Amino acid sequence: MCRLLHDGEASLDVLGDAITETLRGILIGTFDGDIVKLKALVEDAATDDFIRDAALQVMAYFAHTGRIPEPEVRDYLDQLPGRLDPELDEVVLGSWMTAVALLGYEEWTPRVEAVFERADWQFPLIDLHDFREILETARADPMGITRFEEERLRPLGDVIDELSAWLSVAGEGRRGPVQRSPAARGAARSAGKPVSARRPQRPMPVRQRQEVQEMLSERLGRLSPAKPRDIS
Repeated sequence: MCRLLHDGEASLDVLGDAITETLRGILIGTFDGDIVKLKALVEDAATDDFIRDAALQVMAYFAHTGRIPEPEVRDYLDQLPGRLDPELDEVVLGSWMTAVALLGYEEWTPRVEAVFERADWQFPLIDLHDFREILETARADPMGITRFEEERLRPLGDVIDELSAWLSVAGEGRRGPVQRSPAARGAARSAGKPVSARRPQRPMPVRQRQEVQEMLSERLGRLSPAKPRDIS
């Protein structure tokens, strides 16, 4: 799945608006334990900003649930801002703030406040009030999971069903036009990206479909007792 997400066109063909709607749950459901793959997504400047955001939030979720060692994620978050371009990576920097709040790193508050004090900081998807609110929730209920669920960080009931909804199954080699949600349009606008209510769909190459099918069948077959369905 992570290999697919590095390919911008292929990931859009498979996921479309799911990148902003349900990608976090898909990553949680297909994670194979290799944190290096998530880090590579976060730091790949050629990858869609909201894929990078999802990968970072999923790392925070796994640190909280114990799937990834929390000290390893903490060290990574400590170093990440120094690896980002403050102007080009605003979405990821905003995601970093959210992860810090979700994990309850209250002692990092001055670092977050310093970002908001920058004259050029105009990222609207998280503000200082949001950060403090999430942080307060984490402090009040350190072991709770509700704050993560409110950020759409939860396993999907059936990953195959979710992915199938974004793939063409009509046999015509293409999907119909996708109506972008208001949230997705607003996120794209905030990131300075072109916004279109409808995105033309290209047929996914047969070879790429086969690769996706093989990856998902192998991984998801171990997650569910039911036999994975063909999504090619």
